[in-house]
Amino acid sequence: MNNNLDVYDFLDEGGLLSKAFPSYEYREGQLEMSLLVQKAYNDNAIAMIEAGTGIGKSFAYLVPAIIYAMKNSDDNRTVIATATKNLQLQLSNKDVPLLLSLIHEDIKVSVLFGRSNYICRRRFEEAYRSVELLAQDSESDMAKMNDFVENAERGLFQDYTGHIPDGLRAACMSDMDLCHGGQCPFMSSCFYFRAKRAAQEAQIIITNHHLLFTDAESRLEAGLSHAEDCVLPAFSRLIIDEAHNIEQNATDLFTGVYSFFEVSRQIGLIMKPRYGRQASIMEDLSRYSTEKDCTSSIYEAQKNLSSKMETLDTYLAAYLAKLKASSRLLQNSSFEGSQDFYLIGNEVVKLGVDFVNRLSIFAKNLKYSDDERQFVDEFSTLVSRVNSSFEILKDFCDKDNWTDDVHYIRQALNRKQLVQEICISPISIQQKMREGIFNEFLTVVCTSATLNLNDDFAFWSSRVGLPVDGREILKLEVASPFDYRNNLLLLTPSDAPIFKENESEAFEQYASETIFNAICSSGGGALVLFTSNKMMAWMKNELKAGLERKGMKTMMQGDKDRYQLLKDFKEDVDSVLFATNSFWEGIDAPGEALRMVIIVKLPFQAPNEPILKARVKKIEEQKQSGFYFLSLPDATMKLKQGFGRLIRNKTDKGVVLILDSRIITKNYGQYMLHALPESYNPETETSGICTKIENFLFS
Repeated sequence: MNNNLDVYDFLDEGGLLSKAFPSYEYREGQLEMSLLVQKAYNDNAIAMIEAGTGIGKSFAYLVPAIIYAMKNSDDNRTVIATATKNLQLQLSNKDVPLLLSLIHEDIKVSVLFGRSNYICRRRFEEAYRSVELLAQDSESDMAKMNDFVENAERGLFQDYTGHIPDGLRAACMSDMDLCHGGQCPFMSSCFYFRAKRAAQEAQIIITNHHLLFTDAESRLEAGLSHAEDCVLPAFSRLIIDEAHNIEQNATDLFTGVYSFFEVSRQIGLIMKPRYGRQASIMEDLSRYSTEKDCTSSIYEAQKNLSSKMETLDTYLAAYLAKLKASSRLLQNSSFEGSQDFYLIGNEVVKLGVDFVNRLSIFAKNLKYSDDERQFVDEFSTLVSRVNSSFEILKDFCDKDNWTDDVHYIRQALNRKQLVQEICISPISIQQKMREGIFNEFLTVVCTSATLNLNDDFAFWSSRVGLPVDGREILKLEVASPFDYRNNLLLLTPSDAPIFKENESEAFEQYASETIFNAICSSGGGALVLFTSNKMMAWMKNELKAGLERKGMKTMMQGDKDRYQLLKDFKEDVDSVLFATNSFWEGIDAPGEALRMVIIVKLPFQAPNEPILKARVKKIEEQKQSGFYFLSLPDATMKLKQGFGRLIRNKTDKGVVLILDSRIITKNYGQYMLHALPESYNPETETSGICTKIENFLFS
C-alpha cells in the first residue's frame, strides 16, 4: 500500500488523473478545495465549502477521503451523504471506481440506501407463491419481477426497469419491523443485509441525507456515540454534499404527520385482502383466535373510527377551502373553528386508541405455530404504525402542552391524491445538528455549489447550527472556472409588471407572451422554472399548441418520472420543459439541450407557508427582520440553484431570463444579483428581449 500519496499526486498538473486521462483538465480551484478537505481531516475540523459549477467537487472531496482510508483503519471510516440517489449512484458507480483504478489499492467502498429501497426476498417469495398461477405467465409483472430478483446483485427497486404495482412493492419491500433476522431462510442472500455487511467492512460509505439524519436521531435517542453501530456502522469522518438542502431535509425527516389517507391505507393493509390473496391478514389470523367473537367488534370499531376520521378530514378540507389556502399555521392553540377541531380530533384519538387496543388484545389471544409467527409480527407492526399516527394527532390535540414546534395543517399530494395532513415540525434543527452531527464527528465537511451569499456563509451556517463552541471552522469559496461574462446573457426586463396574487391576470398574460416569444427566439432548448404548480400547468396549456406548431415539443414536470423526463428533454435539443420545485436544482443538461433558463418569479416561499411563517415569527420576536434574515437569503440561495442549471461545461453558452422585475426595482434585488456569478447583464426592456437573445446565441 502506497501511504505516501497525497492530494497533489492525484489532482495537480501532471498528476495521476491527467496522466490517465488526456482530456482531464487541471483546475486550481479543485486542488484548493481538496487541500482544505484534507486539512479538515488532519485538524479534526468542520469545513464549509462553496464550489462553483465545474470545479469537480466530487473528486475534490473523494481524493482526501481515499487517501485517509489508505492510511487508517476501518474504525475511522468516512461517510459521504448526498441529497439524491442519482449522486449516490454517480459516486459509487463512476467517480470512486475511476479514482481507485489509478492507485490499484483495495479500498473498500460501499453504497447504502434506505431500507425500503431494497426488495425483501422472503416477502417477495410469499407474494410470488400467493399468485403462483398468474406468475406462470412469463409476461406478467410478477414473473418479470421474479426473474429480476433471482439475478439481481443489489436488489434495489430502482434497478428494475419494469412496472411494479404499488401493492406488490408494499408487499415485498424490506422492512425493519417485519424482518426475521437470523431466523429468516434468506438471511445469507438478503439484499439489505448484504449491503449492511458491505458497509460494515467498508472504509468509505456512500449514503444520503435521510439515512444520515435517521442515524443521528437514533444515536441521540439511544445515547450511542459515533464509535458504535447504529442505523449506519460506526464512523468518525463525515462529508455532506448538496449541503444547501440540510435544513429542508432534516425538517422533513423530523416532521410528524397524521392524515386520514395514510392511516386508512395502513388500516387497509390489516383489514383488506392483501396483494395476491383472497383474505386480509386479519381474516387469516382470526383462525388462530381463542376469542371467536372479537373480530366482529374490531370491524365495528374500525367502521366507527373511519367514519369519524372522515368527518375530521372533511372539516379540514372545508376549513382550508374557506380560507382559500392549501395550508394554515396554527400560531396558538386557539384559532377560528378550534373548538370544533379539538372536539372531532379528540373523538378520533379516543376511537383510534380503542381500535388499537382491540387489535392488540386480538393479537395477544392468538395461538399459532412458529410457521405463522411472521404473519403475527407483520400484523403487530401495522398496528404499531397506526398507533403512531394517532399519537401525533393526540399530541396535536393536547393544546395545553404545545411546545415551540410548528403546528399546522396542509393539503399535500400523496400517491397522486390530494389529502389533508395534520403536522408537527421542529421550529429549528440547530440543536439536533449540533448534538447529532457537528459535536459528534471528528471531521465534518459540508459542500455545495450554493452555500455562500457573499456573507461569509453566515445565513447557511446559522440555519444548520454553526458555529459550535470548541470546534475549528474552515471556510472556502471556490469560484466556477466557467466564463460567465462571455457565455451567459442575463436578461432582467425592468418593465415587467409586478405579480399580485389577487390581480394575477396582467402578469400571467405578460409572462405568456414574453415566454413564447423568447422561446421562439432561442429555437427551444428552454427550461421554464415556476414557483407554482398552478401557474406552471396554466402556462404549459397556454403555450403548448403554439410552440408545437413551430416544431418545439413541450414537456411538464409530472408527465413522467424525473429520470425519463430529463432523458427526453436532453435528447430533443429543441424541446421545452416546464418545471417547478425540485427542478430548480439537480438538472444537468450540457450543450445544445439547454440554451435558455426562464425564471418566471423569484423563488420566495409563500409568506403563509406554515414553517416559514413560524420561523419568521421567531426571528421577529428577537427584534430582527424575518424577511432579511430568512425569506430573502432563502430565496436567493434557490435563485442561485436555478441560475446554475444553464452553464454546465466550458463550451456551454446561453441565456437566463428573469421575468420578475423586483430584481431590478427593489433594493434587495441588488443583493440577489450580487450573489449570482458575474455575467453579461445589459439593461433591457421587454421589447428588446428577442433581439438580444438571437444576437447572443446565433450571431
